[in-house]
Amino acid sequence: MPDFYYSEGRVCVFLDGTPHDQPSVSGKDAENDKILRAKQFQVLRLRYNQDMLAFIRKNAQVFSPARC
Repeated sequence: MPDFYYSEGRVCVFLDGTPHDQPSVSGKDAENDKILRAKQFQVLRLRYNQDMLAFIRKNAQVFSPARC
């Protein structure tokens, strides 16, 4: 289940903490991403060690002020 879902654009946003570094968890993440993408969802993952501002800028079409 995504942490955030934007119905316009069918965007699933996941906020991944350190547990997602574990191979068993990251493997499940990859499998879930594949399933969601096959169902035409856009999947975005922000990891705990990523720059949030850079992530938002990179995905501005999702996080624009008009959409938030």
